Amino acid sequence: MFGNLPKTLAHAATGLDLTGTGPLPSMLFRPTGTIVPVGVNDDGRTISVHVGEVIAPAAFPVNPAHPPLVQSSDPAVLGLLGPPLVQNAHSEFRAWRPGRVTLSADYQGWTVHIIVLAASPASSSAAA
Repeated sequence: MFGNLPKTLAHAATGLDLTGTGPLPSMLFRPTGTIVPVGVNDDGRTISVHVGEVIAPAAFPVNPAHPPLVQSSDPAVLGLLGPPLVQNAHSEFRAWRPGRVTLSADYQGWTVHIIVLAASPASSSAAA
């Protein structure tokens, strides 16, 4: 079950950095530490973020025992910070590479469109 984990786990600014387990080799950058919250009021909006930033869906006003599951239309562009086995309604999503995705939840057709831009100049200089 844990055979795919690296020997050493290092903490990043926005969560665990499981080096070697991400979707793309291009994810080897310094995270910006920016967390972008999205919630019920963002339904239908288009939000732009940069590579390395984290999208954090807020709690939905439903039964806490059965919260809606938030999913990304393209996990290679905007994917879970943790393994899919631990995905839940409060999962956070890292912007891995530039592209366009839709986050959706089984809550009244909720969707948010995300445009992931290249890493911001501040995070590029930090990685150098």
